[in-house]
Amino acid sequence: MLLLALLLGCVSEADAVDPSCVDACDELVGTCGVEAFPDAASCLDGCRYAIQEGADLPSYASCVDLAGCDPFALVACEHDFGLD
Repeated sequence: MLLLALLLGCVSEADAVDPSCVDACDELVGTCGVEAFPDAASCLDGCRYAIQEGADLPSYASCVDLAGCDPFALVACEHDFGLD
């Protein structure tokens, strides 16, 4: 979480990160160590793109939290609320 806070302190207003992205990335990168995201910055970039494309990030973040680190549940979250 500290790494995410430091990253957020270094972005401009135009690059502001949705709180749902921070929550999802904290779980995916910090807790689960999902290999698709080598670091928090790559996860946050993916979140920004997903928001631009219309993904339901608040629901996705909630789903990720409930999924824990179960890879099958995380894929279901992506399918249900992400850009799948």
